Amino acid sequence: MSELINERHSGQNLHWQLLTSVSALTLLAAAAGSNESKAADQDTVRPTVWIELGVQLEQVSGFGDPFVPPFTHEIVADGFTSPAELQRALSQSFGGESRISFQPENSDWVFSASVLYGRANGQKATHEETPGGLRLIHLGSHSGSFTPIHSTVKFSQSRIDNSETHTVLDFQAGKDIGLGLFNTKGESTFSFGVRFAQFTSKQAFGLIADPDFYFPTNAKYKKYHHTYTVASHMERSFRGLGPSLSWNASASLIGNTNDGGITLDWGVNAAFLFGRRKASGHHQTESVFYKSNAFEGYHLTTHFQRSGNPDRSRTVIVPNLGGFAGASFRFSNAKVSLGYRGDFFFGAMDTGIEATRQTTTGFYGPFATVSVGLGG
Repeated sequence: MSELINERHSGQNLHWQLLTSVSALTLLAAAAGSNESKAADQDTVRPTVWIELGVQLEQVSGFGDPFVPPFTHEIVADGFTSPAELQRALSQSFGGESRISFQPENSDWVFSASVLYGRANGQKATHEETPGGLRLIHLGSHSGSFTPIHSTVKFSQSRIDNSETHTVLDFQAGKDIGLGLFNTKGESTFSFGVRFAQFTSKQAFGLIADPDFYFPTNAKYKKYHHTYTVASHMERSFRGLGPSLSWNASASLIGNTNDGGITLDWGVNAAFLFGRRKASGHHQTESVFYKSNAFEGYHLTTHFQRSGNPDRSRTVIVPNLGGFAGASFRFSNAKVSLGYRGDFFFGAMDTGIEATRQTTTGFYGPFATVSVGLGG
């Protein structure tokens, strides 16, 4: 059974563009900060607990390959959309995030827990048809006349149901070392902890097509056509847990990070996740060839093919790399942040059909958060 391999080079390029942008913004913050004079240290009362809520609109990739039936070429040759194209994977998800952090008074240590959740669902039904030739319809036994009418006899009809979810949990402890390294005011926190990630995807696809119906007006010619049907279902998942490291920093552009102003924010994160990658499904196809002439009834030949019901499960180690860049509008006990981020999990999903194919799963896009400080 054939398999479509569609490499997303644009997604890979975006990965590197994101990391390059984060690096460039870091240098920009350092340059901007070096032009400011050093401010004297001041005792500032600040909240000890921060609660953050946010939303994100993300592009997603690496959640599944389409099932390509063996008669795809015949359907395309007759002018209909390829079944592989009809199964185009979901590309955009929407979700939310939350985070709570605690920094004891007179301490540089920060303890935090966060969750990010995204999901996408898509359903699509298609119907394509082309008009057939003239067909003669007999009006009655006594009229002796025939009326030609147009009949729509060539068609392809399909339905696709897609869904995906991704969940990332982080528990971290970090130390705020400041931005003295860059000779500027700001925050710089190195953190270590544990990251948990879970990804799921489901796809169900059905198709019925009669793309080459031939019914001549002259009954002495042979009539023939093919019918094709497809039923496909695939589920994939990854669940893993492992150590994580991150660096989050902010540099003041206007005002300062404690009393209010605008800051430039950036960060990078990395993790190694130990977990289980699974893929299971069922596929079957049927093609029937019909033929007849004026003196014979229909004869048909059926080709029925059923897949081996792939069911794969493997323990894997998945490297994870991500980053973000943005800006925050800060007040003494509140913050509004806007930015762009990406997270990529290398080899997290098995997107193959009959055989394993390791694929990098990623989600990347703009986000917005609102934070409120308590205590202090």
